[in-house]
Amino acid sequence: MTGIDDFLKRLNIEKMLSRFKKKEEFFGLDIGTKSVKIVQLKASKLLSLGLEEIPSPGPTEKAIIIKAIRKIVNESKIKTNKVVASVSGPSINVRYLKMPKMPEEELSEAIKWEAKKYITMDPKEAIIDHLVLGEVTEEGVKKAEVVVAAAPRSLVQDKISLIQGAGLVPLAVDVAPFALWRSMKIKEEETVSLIDIGAAISDINIVERKILHFSRDISLAGNDLTSVISKEMNLDFNQAERMKKEEGLSLEEETPATKAMRGPLERLVVEIERSFHYFLAQVPGRKIDRVILSGGSARLKGIDNYLNSSLGVPVEIGNPLAEIEFDEAAFDRRHIESIAPRMAVAFGLARREE
Repeated sequence: MTGIDDFLKRLNIEKMLSRFKKKEEFFGLDIGTKSVKIVQLKASKLLSLGLEEIPSPGPTEKAIIIKAIRKIVNESKIKTNKVVASVSGPSINVRYLKMPKMPEEELSEAIKWEAKKYITMDPKEAIIDHLVLGEVTEEGVKKAEVVVAAAPRSLVQDKISLIQGAGLVPLAVDVAPFALWRSMKIKEEETVSLIDIGAAISDINIVERKILHFSRDISLAGNDLTSVISKEMNLDFNQAERMKKEEGLSLEEETPATKAMRGPLERLVVEIERSFHYFLAQVPGRKIDRVILSGGSARLKGIDNYLNSSLGVPVEIGNPLAEIEFDEAAFDRRHIESIAPRMAVAFGLARREE
């Protein structure tokens, strides 16, 4: 047994979604493709917040990521070394299920068998956990509403290796869709799609009755937009990134950047529509009330209007600060509001035990 395997056993990381056994002081740590984000809360009050960019595009060396984590933790002056982190990507499977009501031990075993029908990886190589959300009665039969998450063991191990390399102690490794779900204010009566567009991955989620019913990650995101500008305009990646941010998207006139990005944006819309159609087909009469965007690419000028026009659904930029208090003498409101969409997963990780 390797050191990481032994650690996993002691941490009981098989329970990704479970609550902590005791109240711990911790912070949320979101390690993305282009940046590291941290958030620490006490109840609904912001204690610490930080963002550190990391080199891109392409694979980033482990040592560079660890250096970025250490830097932002030190600059934020966080006193605890305990963290809740997350894993994400197309290899993550999240599924909403209704299971016959039964004792927890039997339910856990039944879910493992049921999950094998849906997960896209070898079950022996997967960490599978579930969260019981509530109870419903259908045709006189009581059923448990359950969300099941499965992640490749190697992906969780890699994330823990980075955390430990930075001198930190992981309390839990969550799945990013759950963190995103916690970070946004959603009404009981509405059905909302939470779409996090990062640098390498876009995470499409649907929440109905404040319950996560659907989640899907696709490998089409901000870097794809930058790469196509780079190719079409004969610019290096950093120049293309600057052009993307400066010009954004325009529905009125087709700027060079908008023209270059049209292809990947149209593919993104197709993938979102596929996800919506799959969800809506499950129960007649469903509809998506609104879309909430987050992630670094949610800050792309005009992307909310573009998706609103393409999807025919109201689209807004997410605000994970909606229910958070902070001291304006300690935090620059304009700054934290400008980076808030990028920080959504980190806020959700920091709110894990609410």
